[in-house]
Amino acid sequence: MMSDLSAPQQAAALFIEAFNSEDPEALNRLSSAPWVFVFGTNPVVFDKYSDAINFPAMKASGWNHSRVDANKLIYEDSDTAMVQLTVTRLTSEKEATSEVEVLYVLVKEEGQWKPKVAFTNSSPGPTGK
Repeated sequence: MMSDLSAPQQAAALFIEAFNSEDPEALNRLSSAPWVFVFGTNPVVFDKYSDAINFPAMKASGWNHSRVDANKLIYEDSDTAMVQLTVTRLTSEKEATSEVEVLYVLVKEEGQWKPKVAFTNSSPGPTGK
């Protein structure tokens, strides 16, 4: 339940909801810029989150939506937080295509928690442009 989560965990969950809505503008509003993806040990910096995501390529690979299976607060202070998500990518038939561990670093901007960096064990694949 969302109310049982800390504010940074709620921000990460809301970010995934916007991701599932395929709403680049909402994702840009909910995230901090510039956006950094770290795929394994390879960091890639984007001006904003929507520059990093390619929904048509993801859809072509079979992705329909993502499900958060675990949402764990790792660290929180007044300005930064770290949240670990386990996310399963699903087809329209609700078949799992992959499970991804994502570690988000969030920053507080104007009182709102926003993901800024995502560390993931996946390759850019159809996610990156």
